[in-house]
Amino acid sequence: MQNHRTQATLFWAFNYGILDWLGAERKLSRADFEQWLSDKRDHGLISLTEQTACLTPAGLHRQKGVLDNFYQPHFSQWTWLTNPSDYADRFSLGIQALSELIHGEKQYTPLNLSLTGMGKVRDWLLTGNLQEPVSQTLMTIGSALEKVDPRLATMFANELFGYHLTGWTIEQAAAQLHVQVEEAAMMDRDVWLGVAHLVQQQGGPLWNLMADLTAPMPVAKSTWQTVQEFRAGKSIEQIARLRHLKASTIREHLLEAAIIIPDALDWERLMPKEKLDRLSQQYSGPALKWQFQAPTDGDSGAAFFDFRLLQILRRWQGDEK
Repeated sequence: MQNHRTQATLFWAFNYGILDWLGAERKLSRADFEQWLSDKRDHGLISLTEQTACLTPAGLHRQKGVLDNFYQPHFSQWTWLTNPSDYADRFSLGIQALSELIHGEKQYTPLNLSLTGMGKVRDWLLTGNLQEPVSQTLMTIGSALEKVDPRLATMFANELFGYHLTGWTIEQAAAQLHVQVEEAAMMDRDVWLGVAHLVQQQGGPLWNLMADLTAPMPVAKSTWQTVQEFRAGKSIEQIARLRHLKASTIREHLLEAAIIIPDALDWERLMPKEKLDRLSQQYSGPALKWQFQAPTDGDSGAAFFDFRLLQILRRWQGDEK
């Protein structure tokens, strides 16, 4: 699904425990998604009402089974820093091209890579002196993945392309690792998020090849700028005027940051004690059951911002009383 970072999408994904999976299936079409929903409904796992899907008792049982028995990601925090599919494609082509070059061959398995990506790989190969440091980095990555879960190291080693070597497909990985295809896909995604993390730690030639595919922050550049300006003491209105943006846009930025990087925010300024006490009297009980109470006068946008911000704060605190 496409990774649309509206505050509503982020908020509900956060509360449903699927925040790190936003954008995980970018090539999924609307028709395929609707077919998937229909299949789950037909199997009694969900109920569908207009635009709402809810787990049935059988669905909740299935969810518990997945959480208890399926592979659970170790590198999901890197979701916001890199696209694992794009990362895997360039990394794989780079290793494949280097392997063929070392053996004096030019036979490549086609990969869905942009001209820019292929140009990056070509320029990287021209830097020379790659074999030993790249080999060492690959060994380090494999060892690190082995410590997390031996299956990750096995999958990483066997998914790489090289001289007379074709990597596993997801179906082959599932068969070899004795897991379901869906579970193998989860593991594959985690492998490449982990590789991105480890390459950044290691530096060196592979980092030079892959650096531009890893974002410096888990939020958008514009959002991070808003966070920094707010932390510097500017008000929402001041930031909006300086950047020629709407105040509502600045609020969206702060809500995005509150969900993804809450520790980066100045919560005492966002939710001073007087405001916190007043809102806590207005809204009580489980935060997800609150209904926004629009003011009869004043700025309803600002009021909703405070409402949503308090919901996020309560959810991070685990306080639903």
